[in-house]
Amino acid sequence: MKKNFKLFLTLLGITIMSTSLYAQEDCNNNSIQQLKVFNSKEMDAKWKEFSADAGFKNLFSEVTKKGFSKMDIEGTYWGFTGKTQQENKIVDAVFCAYDFISKDKTQSCSMIWRKIGNDIYKAYIIFPSAQKDFFTAVENSQEWFAGSNNEIQVAHSWKTCFRKCTLKSCPGWCLAAVPVCAAVPAAIAVATGGIGLGPAIGIFAACAGISCATCMAICMIGC
Repeated sequence: MKKNFKLFLTLLGITIMSTSLYAQEDCNNNSIQQLKVFNSKEMDAKWKEFSADAGFKNLFSEVTKKGFSKMDIEGTYWGFTGKTQQENKIVDAVFCAYDFISKDKTQSCSMIWRKIGNDIYKAYIIFPSAQKDFFTAVENSQEWFAGSNNEIQVAHSWKTCFRKCTLKSCPGWCLAAVPVCAAVPAAIAVATGGIGLGPAIGIFAACAGISCATCMAICMIGC
């Protein structure tokens, strides 16, 4: 554990020295400035805000009917606010991801909320069971979103773009931090029966975000 933690600190140090190199990396011509990662209280407040939205309510209803429960453990959600460019204007950007677990603790799901200016994308993503490699799980996941009339529709766009963008924009040593810090949130492993890091957006971002916040934020709002 000590060796892993030292490696994690080394990766974090490289991140601090190199973060400016990736500030202008883009996904679909997006960049992020004034990035601020939400703390637990802010994520809770955002959840209450989103829960008042009709489309998000419908998504949440489907997720619960499919047997998933919100985890509510620190390290199973992640979000941020910042500034980005849209149609030659600088606008506010917000992204939040909350993770869920199935009753038998073999499958995970993430609900996401992405807002760029006035454009909002609300969706949930179900990952295949017994798959612990994050990128393989994303590739084989299923995605649904709330349409303009709050109806739930099958989607394929965000998860595919996010996977490709993250692999392209985030440096290799950045993503290498993921299995290292996976040992830190022991409460997650206990609560999920050993899913550990797991193939879920919030868990992945909360862990990798320490080293990869800028590039991951770009991918999350750029997809």
